[in-house]
Amino acid sequence: MKRTEIENVSDTALWVAVYRDQESRRPDALFKDPYAGILAGEKGPQIVKNISSRRPMSFVIVVRTKALDEMILSTIETKNIDTVVNLAAGMDTRPYRLPLSSQLRWVEVDLPGIIEYKTEKLKDFKPVCKLERVVQDLADGPGRKALLEKINAESKNILVITEGLLVYLQESVVTDLATNLLAQPHFQSWIMDFTTDLVLKFVNRDRRMRRELANAPFVFGVDPELKFFLNLGWRAEEGRRLKRMPPRSFFWKFVLPLMPKKTIEKYRKMSGYANLSRT
Repeated sequence: MKRTEIENVSDTALWVAVYRDQESRRPDALFKDPYAGILAGEKGPQIVKNISSRRPMSFVIVVRTKALDEMILSTIETKNIDTVVNLAAGMDTRPYRLPLSSQLRWVEVDLPGIIEYKTEKLKDFKPVCKLERVVQDLADGPGRKALLEKINAESKNILVITEGLLVYLQESVVTDLATNLLAQPHFQSWIMDFTTDLVLKFVNRDRRMRRELANAPFVFGVDPELKFFLNLGWRAEEGRRLKRMPPRSFFWKFVLPLMPKKTIEKYRKMSGYANLSRT
């Protein structure tokens, strides 16, 4: 019998690939990812089928993907980036689908199972840039630090990406990661998505979601102003929002005007995307 639940954090990469594949098939798609369906495999759709919050999660993943696409391309151009490092790259296919320079170095870092699976699934396709895949457990502090030092020594202007990663890490690991990145002078920019403490409270209150995410729980939430990262020495450059309404937008159209302004602002800041730079 096939397992259809999320067994570990790595399974969330299959979950994300399904949503990207579904979006790519829409006539008004925000992006096209022709590889997402291949990477989702058989298990991805089964996981999505058994997730109670699949519609809101689809919205979050799709908007996040498009927002980060734009931020990545803009940063590469304006900061003269020569190396992109995608930590916990999962099933991301940007080295294949974005209009990148053939001279750009792109390094994907993830666990061995993810790297092996992805390499096999995409073996017949050619990336548009210089793609490398590196096996590294990001929870391994010394190993992570050594990898960042190595990449720093080999590059001049580095952009690091953490998409769908930080929420699964303990606060101490996020602190160490932020400090490690800042310690390497050639890591110029850090593009991330973030989840706030408010989202964590919602998830922990919902019994069904707690059960569905039991093997990949949300554990790290940050304040909406990103003071957590600013206090560590990073500087926030920009955030992003897109003009696509979430599920049940008809409902919110009538409910929002009745809510206090502070409450509306709180809900708007439940999650987002940021581009951090060195101070």
